[in-house]
Amino acid sequence: MATQADIRRDGSFVRYSDDVEQIASGELETSEQIAATLLEIVQKVGQRQRHMVRAVHAKSHGLLKTEFEVLPDLCEELRQGLFAKPAVYGAIMRFSTDPGDILSDRISTPRGVGLKVIGVEGMMLPHHTGQLTQDFVLRNTSTFAANAGDFLKSVRRWFLAISRRTARPCSYGARSSP
Repeated sequence: MATQADIRRDGSFVRYSDDVEQIASGELETSEQIAATLLEIVQKVGQRQRHMVRAVHAKSHGLLKTEFEVLPDLCEELRQGLFAKPAVYGAIMRFSTDPGDILSDRISTPRGVGLKVIGVEGMMLPHHTGQLTQDFVLRNTSTFAANAGDFLKSVRRWFLAISRRTARPCSYGARSSP
């Protein structure tokens, strides 16, 4: 099997297969720590606000019902999974901010978009069986955690910021918007 470095060197496209994914040593334990930290965030914010919200992307800015179209002239390399054949699907988009806390819009934090494409058929993850959807998560930041360990570090930073927050808004390392 080619490594990621080999793929970048020769510029070839990788068609997904189970052989492509490499599960890092300790990833299951890291995933459990991520889930536990996210639960702590929900509980901490819920106690303070007396209202339970999501652990991340808690504040919604908009919800749209739309259509998602897979175009007929995609290049061969991209035609797999949801993009294998031309189709039009129903979709829902949710616009939100990153923190698991409801903050003033004056506080500059990363923004996100969740896209749920409805009516997608094919193989699903075990806990997704029977739900004919495909989810995409988009952010307006230049990077996203490259692995579970990096994501755990960022989630723990969020938790520390939320834990320290009192009545005054916390910027989560960001600056106030103009």
